Amino acid sequence: MNRLTAYSLCCFGGAAGQHACLVADALGVKRIFIHPLAGVLSAYGMGKNAQIRLVQHIAAEQKDFGIATFAIEPGTAITDLAESTIASPDAQRWLPSMVAALTKMRDEKRDPTPVFARCAEMCVALASGRYDALSGRYLEPWDDFDALLREIKPA
Repeated sequence: MNRLTAYSLCCFGGAAGQHACLVADALGVKRIFIHPLAGVLSAYGMGKNAQIRLVQHIAAEQKDFGIATFAIEPGTAITDLAESTIASPDAQRWLPSMVAALTKMRDEKRDPTPVFARCAEMCVALASGRYDALSGRYLEPWDDFDALLREIKPA
């Protein structure tokens, strides 16, 4: 009897489920634990987290000097890199939801201009100083800065 059948395989990363199924099958493991946020520990997720943490540290260290820092999500556009991702057999196999989202965006000929315009508006608003209390945050184009300010509890 395979002693590994009594264990569960815990996995993480962007393609955690696909890899875990192959590994579990090869080892004879019968249960796989996949946390709902397993993809956060992907290479992309870890890189994004490092960027956000850097911004948080800079914000904390420079607060006394009146310097505010922000991490901004600029939006998505169909570029040559996006096209190569759509065409990649590896991406199709391991990142099907990303390929589907990019393909849909391309096929709908979705204009990225409004999202990029919003990103520019975000930069102007953040540079005004009005939102300095949000320093150290990761901000996305659909964020309502005024609502975020209201959520901050007074010190």
